[in-house]
Amino acid sequence: MEIEKLNEAITEIAEKRAALTKLKKGDERYDLVRNDLDHLEAEFKENYYADMNEILYHVHDEFCPDNEVWSPIKYFAEEYTIGDGGKYTAAKDQGLKVQVDDFNGKECRLVILPSPARIELRVDGEPTIVAWHMDKEKTV
Repeated sequence: MEIEKLNEAITEIAEKRAALTKLKKGDERYDLVRNDLDHLEAEFKENYYADMNEILYHVHDEFCPDNEVWSPIKYFAEEYTIGDGGKYTAAKDQGLKVQVDDFNGKECRLVILPSPARIELRVDGEPTIVAWHMDKEKTV
């Protein structure tokens, strides 16, 4: 897996999702942006599904082994913002809900973020643990 290309693919989806959230369904551009997003997500599945699925299995195994692993697309936020240094973040309620024994009784979510490509475990909406990131020596 080419990790830089993975980051680019995640970034493109994040940017398209951010653009889509700024449009209303009646806007003439909405359908165009939605189609572009669908195309990017299909390409992502085609090119990175197996690798991301394996990464997600490892993340789940470490943090939430009792939870089902879903399609990587389910872990994307609906809306992203770009912070200092071009690092992307997402709202507190974004990502896929999981149950983590170490944080019993707290709301936990796994979310895929770009630049750098990473998966964060969020506890009560706060980025708590980087469960995986593209700079790790071993990607899976």
